[in-house]
Amino acid sequence: MDVVDVELRDGSTVRVRPLRPGDAEGLADLLRGLSPEARRHRFFGAVDVGRAARTMAGEAGGDRHGLVALSGIPERIVGHAEYVREPGAAAADLDA
Repeated sequence: MDVVDVELRDGSTVRVRPLRPGDAEGLADLLRGLSPEARRHRFFGAVDVGRAARTMAGEAGGDRHGLVALSGIPERIVGHAEYVREPGAAAADLDA
């Protein structure tokens, strides 16, 4: 996937691109900014967000694919989604 600029309803723009291994710290910042309730819903319990971000960024590729939305100057991660396909399966789990 290439980098894509997406115009939002309010007229602002975010840049969407694949997650990269170097995105771990920015992704951790995004996750730290979530409310405790939102983190619990996303991870189904307590989580070390730094470790989770390193895992998500480091394991991209193969059957795990992530996208990030970036905004601002300097750019920062403002959104993340990923899907993980079971090896050999046609279906995947989506986490957004």
